[in-house]
Amino acid sequence: VVSLLVPLLRTLPVRRPSLTGRKPAGRELAERELERGKLESAGQRSRSLATLFIATAFVACWFGLAANFSEITWQGKRARLAYRLDRFESVAERLRHSWPNQDGDVAGVGPFMAYPFGEPSVLVLLSPPPLLEGRLYVSAVQRGEEGAIKLELSGHEGGDWAEWHPPASRPRSFVGGLRDPHQLKSATSLGEGWFLVRYET
Repeated sequence: VVSLLVPLLRTLPVRRPSLTGRKPAGRELAERELERGKLESAGQRSRSLATLFIATAFVACWFGLAANFSEITWQGKRARLAYRLDRFESVAERLRHSWPNQDGDVAGVGPFMAYPFGEPSVLVLLSPPPLLEGRLYVSAVQRGEEGAIKLELSGHEGGDWAEWHPPASRPRSFVGGLRDPHQLKSATSLGEGWFLVRYET
């Protein structure tokens, strides 16, 4: 019987394990590590792009602020002074219809020296009245040819002028009562006939 079965068994097909059904453990682990590396690389690239975008936006904002800093501060000052028109008006109303012709003292304005002598157009205030919580003062008052009242501002936020103009008048370049030239640089309305003005002196 054995001698008959052996040849028969030799003719039967032998089923071997499929090499494509399951990958060797080492190869599978290597492919997983490769896939993980690809994901980490993609994540790093995404973070690098995000960082680059944020840095670019920051630099652009910085240069934008630097390029427009003067305009930003100018408009900020205009907004602050627009709420203090009553302070400016308290000084201007006493001089608008009664301009002094010599040295003197006016309530709300204080003592002053008037120049030029005889027909003064500027009052140099000897005790500048505060207008903005001690940060802004009026150091001189200039009277324009058309009746404009120009307050020269000094103090922490000084360096500019607050000017009241009648309807037909607007800020423009002028020569002061002390023969000091003022070249108009910029002007913006504060409302009610008042302007914030900057001159090149």
